[in-house]
Amino acid sequence: RHSTDPILRPDIIDLQFGQSCRQILAMPVLDDFISLPPFYEDNAAWRETTTVFLSFEEAVSGLAGSELILNDGQLANCLIDVLVQWADAGAMLRFDNRQGWYQVESTLFSIALAYSVVRADVPERADDVKKIDDWLVDVATAHYWPEFTPKGGCCNNQFYRRSLYAVMIGV
Repeated sequence: RHSTDPILRPDIIDLQFGQSCRQILAMPVLDDFISLPPFYEDNAAWRETTTVFLSFEEAVSGLAGSELILNDGQLANCLIDVLVQWADAGAMLRFDNRQGWYQVESTLFSIALAYSVVRADVPERADDVKKIDDWLVDVATAHYWPEFTPKGGCCNNQFYRRSLYAVMIGV
């Protein structure tokens, strides 16, 4: 918040303006079945279909960053509202291929990190926090070992990443 670091300063200035909660709440909730084109086989289609995920990741990160800078509670509550919306919809619980699996993993990182910034700042939202906690555990559990992934036989970097978000959500 008070850093004078020249690398951080431009971001801090941008984050001081906050984000439009209304616009972020209007973003699509990814509650449908997630099946993405393969990155290496159809990169253009993959890029197009992942923009909604990346926009969401940037939005939740921006809300958390702005709340960290402004510390007024409004953006923390907005982030909770957004995550409750996703929890109520059962977002990211269904996917059928590895590319969808990889993307859910990245989105879980963004959510878990942003949520960790504001979670303790909304004690009056205990019911919503529990709902979000339960949903994140459900998504992490569904995601950790999907049926199409051989147990222990592939994807070491994904194993590391799954473990990292599981710890973030658990903490």
